[in-house]
Amino acid sequence: MNICKAVGLRISNLLAEKNMTLYRLEQNSGILHGTMMCIMNERNKNITSVYIPSSIKTIGGGAFAGCTQLSSITIESGVEEIYSSAFSETAVIRAFIPDTVMLMGPGIFEGCSSDLKIYCEASSQPDEWSPWWNTESVSSRHDTYFGYSNFGAFTYTLNDDGESYSVKANNISETSIVIPSTYKGLPVTKIDDYGFQKLKNIFSVTIPGSIKTIGQCAFYQCTNITSIVIENGVEKIGNSAFQETSITKITLPSSVTTLGGGVFFDCPLDYIYVPNTVTMVEGPLWDDGIDQPIYCQNGTDTTNFQENWCCYANESAMTLEELWVDRPIVWVDSENDIP
Repeated sequence: MNICKAVGLRISNLLAEKNMTLYRLEQNSGILHGTMMCIMNERNKNITSVYIPSSIKTIGGGAFAGCTQLSSITIESGVEEIYSSAFSETAVIRAFIPDTVMLMGPGIFEGCSSDLKIYCEASSQPDEWSPWWNTESVSSRHDTYFGYSNFGAFTYTLNDDGESYSVKANNISETSIVIPSTYKGLPVTKIDDYGFQKLKNIFSVTIPGSIKTIGQCAFYQCTNITSIVIENGVEKIGNSAFQETSITKITLPSSVTTLGGGVFFDCPLDYIYVPNTVTMVEGPLWDDGIDQPIYCQNGTDTTNFQENWCCYANESAMTLEELWVDRPIVWVDSENDIP
C-alpha cells in the first residue's frame, strides 16, 4: 500500500469513528500536501461538505466516490488534477472548477443528481480533459458552463457562530451569478445587507438553499435583474431586498417564513404568491400592479402579518388614512392554480 492510500485510509477511519460531517483539508496540516489526496470510502456516507485548499494538487480517482450525503464541495484555485470518479455517486448539485485544473478524468460526477450544474473558470474545455469527464450516465451529461469568472467575485465574512459565512459582492463582471453555497468548507448562510445593491451588470441570480437570510436591500436597484431563482432552504427575505429590480415572476420556496416590507416595491411582477409557510410579513410587499391581487396559499396564517401587508400606496393621498389601499387576496391551493 502506498503512503497516499495509507494516510487516506487512516483519516477515513478517524472520520468514521468520530462521525464527522464536515471534511476540511488544511494547508500545512502535516498530513496531506503536494500531490497526496486521501481516499475516502463508503464508510463515510455521513460527510456532507468538503473543502480542498490550493496546497492539494491532485484529487485521486474515486477519492470521494460513494459519499452519498456529500452535497457541498469547495475546490480552491491551485488544484491541478482530478481523476476518474472522484465525486461519483455523491449528492453534489453544484460544482465550481478553477482554471488551474489541467486534467480531468472520466466520470468524475457520474451517478450524481441530474440537477447538478458545473461551472468552469476555463473559457473552453482543455484538451487534456477526458471527453467523458462530465457524464451523468452512459447516455447523458451534466449541465456544464465554461467561462465562469466569478471565482473572485465575492467577499466573505465569518459569522459570529464561527461555523458559517456571509457573502457580498466584490468584483463581479458576469451578467449571470450563482451565489456560492460554501466557502472554505463552511456553509454560506446569509447575503449581507446591501450586499449587491445598485449593480447594473447583473441580469440573473441563483440563490442556493444554504442561504437562510437575504439581507435588507440585498439587490436594491439592480435594475437589470430579470430572473431570480431562490432555492428551497431560504427562510427570511429582508426589507426591500429586491426593490427596483426588473423581475416579472418569482417563486418563493416553501422554506420561506419571513418577508420584509417593500421586498418587491417597484418591480413589474405579474403577481405575488405567498406560500403557507410564511408566518410574518413586516410591511407592504408590492406597490405596483394595483389592479392585481396577491395570491395566498390556503392555510396561510396572517395573524402576525403587518396590517397593511397587502396594500399599495395611493400616490394622490392627502392624509395618512388615505395612503394605503387594500388590494384583494385570492386564496389558492398552490401556485399552479393562479390563472
